[in-house]
Amino acid sequence: MNWKNVYVILPNLRNSPFHTPPHFNDTLIPMSIKKLIPFVSIFALLLARTAAGQDAAPKQEKQNESKEDALAAAVANLKLPGVTINREKLEVSVDAICCLDAGLLEYAICKPDTFEHESLFTTTAKPELIHAALLLCGLKDNPQIHTLPELWWNEALKKKESRLQIEVEWEDNKQKVRHSLSSLMQSRQGEDPREQNKVAAKPKPAEDAWIFCGSFIHKPENGGPNAYAANLSGVIVGIWPDPTAVIQYGVPNENPYGNPEAGLEINEEKMPKLGTAVKLIFICKSPEKKEVVEEKKPTPETAQPAPAPTSPQAETEKK
Repeated sequence: MNWKNVYVILPNLRNSPFHTPPHFNDTLIPMSIKKLIPFVSIFALLLARTAAGQDAAPKQEKQNESKEDALAAAVANLKLPGVTINREKLEVSVDAICCLDAGLLEYAICKPDTFEHESLFTTTAKPELIHAALLLCGLKDNPQIHTLPELWWNEALKKKESRLQIEVEWEDNKQKVRHSLSSLMQSRQGEDPREQNKVAAKPKPAEDAWIFCGSFIHKPENGGPNAYAANLSGVIVGIWPDPTAVIQYGVPNENPYGNPEAGLEINEEKMPKLGTAVKLIFICKSPEKKEVVEEKKPTPETAQPAPAPTSPQAETEKK
């Protein structure tokens, strides 16, 4: 009898109760069981997949949770080139450099190679991206009136949906320092009081009056593509009225070069050193919402008629 035609070799089952010919070292299974092998294999495969699925379920849940956490963090802190948006705090932060530590001011923040001689800080962040970030934080732009800035000033501060605060943060002796942008500027002192024989007025800090005006779209007269005006001028935060600015100082001011007591100058006591790396933080103010409580007027059904006046005689009769 040829055992190879009767038995199927299965290694690793050396304690099988089936008869093993002396010339075979591996365990053998009779031919009648051979037909069951595919079914047993499928059943074992299903069991393995079920066990693997049970093990993978918690892992999948953890992966989903980590993805949700990552998505929440990404939404809370959106990043554009050079601009970071914190949706939870409604803040926009931009890296910048101190480009002036003394002198007159017509601008507060600008792009490099534009108005560094009369501005506090420069940043390489694109003005259009700062504009987009402020919109994402819920601000509404309030464009300036090109030819009549006085009319814009009269109404600008009243529109709270366009108001924002600007703060500046930097390190000084390994300690973080943070000031409002307006505190780094002050009113002009005027001419030397020794020459005028008068006491100079004490400088006042600038007002916290920043308006998101949003620049405008420039359309070239000679054709060509339209462009965001602040990208061309480089003005991000203006003090002297400039319709190309993304943000504008909302208080009227005169030309500082035409009047020694007009305009704003740098507050040298608070200003960081020239060349200091700073972080500009634009804090979006939301308008104050007051709940209006409406008085409920009585309807004809619920209204009760007023009691009829009684005469003195009726009162005495009741008594």
